[in-house]
Amino acid sequence: MSDANGWFRLGSLGEGPYTVRARCEGFAEASLAEVKVNTEIAVVLARTGGLRGIVLMALTGERVTSFRVRLSAMRADGTEEEGGRGGFRGPGGGMFSPREFSSPDGSFQINGLAPGTYYLEAAAEGRSGRQVIVTIVADELTEGIVVPLEEGLSVAGYVIGKHGPLAGAEVFVVAAPRAERRAGRAPERSAAAAPARLEGAAAHSDETGMFTLRDLPPGAYEVIIHHRDYLPETRRIEIRGDGVAKEIRAVLQDGLSLSGTIKADAAVPFAVVTVRDGRGLAKTATADKNGRYEIRGLAPGTYSYSVGLRPGERPQTGRIAIKRGANRFDITLR
Repeated sequence: MSDANGWFRLGSLGEGPYTVRARCEGFAEASLAEVKVNTEIAVVLARTGGLRGIVLMALTGERVTSFRVRLSAMRADGTEEEGGRGGFRGPGGGMFSPREFSSPDGSFQINGLAPGTYYLEAAAEGRSGRQVIVTIVADELTEGIVVPLEEGLSVAGYVIGKHGPLAGAEVFVVAAPRAERRAGRAPERSAAAAPARLEGAAAHSDETGMFTLRDLPPGAYEVIIHHRDYLPETRRIEIRGDGVAKEIRAVLQDGLSLSGTIKADAAVPFAVVTVRDGRGLAKTATADKNGRYEIRGLAPGTYSYSVGLRPGERPQTGRIAIKRGANRFDITLR
């Protein structure tokens, strides 16, 4: 025990080194690793904070009366601290495990949390778990946390472009490659092409940039987010057996562009140009009155293209390679 001035002494120790942990009521546990004997150390404890919130159904606002809450510390790069599936050591200390709550008004409160940023997950029987981000401040109770759940299992996310939330993005979902599922790899972020052929969008982002993928069984998935003006992005996610999946926040990048003129004997106005990658993701542009077109948000690689003048008419097709830098491709109709 430390004395009234905070001093302590540990005697009868072996050669070491040691990990020294300190805890005190009202403070987050803290530790120092690789401490050598016969040295003076200072263990700084931070005052704890707490949080209070409610769990309800997203569509109806009905309060969920029985649920579990799990906290895991967020690293600086946005990833989750290891060990977060059960108990874990949060920022600066304390161990926290999933907690069960039974509350007629859907409320919950957790105290004794180290200051820092956390992922907070709530899940309930037969309902999709949801994850939100919360920040804990020393000596304060963070209030107003609302965790919306949905019937069945689902994944929610946000799509952001360079000017803010992005509406109209197509969201595709396919099962993750078998080798990745067997290896138990963690979800990751990637802008690389996915091998799966995409048939139809499972959802579209709304005016706030939000989308929801509903009725997904537990398992590993690839979520491909595609918008006509930006590079496609692939996220690999896992829906656990309790229905919880990490919320997707996708910030789309500009990518490369392709431009040119549609010609015959002269410029051809209002022709429709479509390029398609190996997965089937398509970007389309309509030529202006002078036959000029531009397609944005392309990655380097080989694409198929088609040019059509009128609905029902067989388009002219071919292949084109997109490279870094300027890409100009004039098309002469036959």
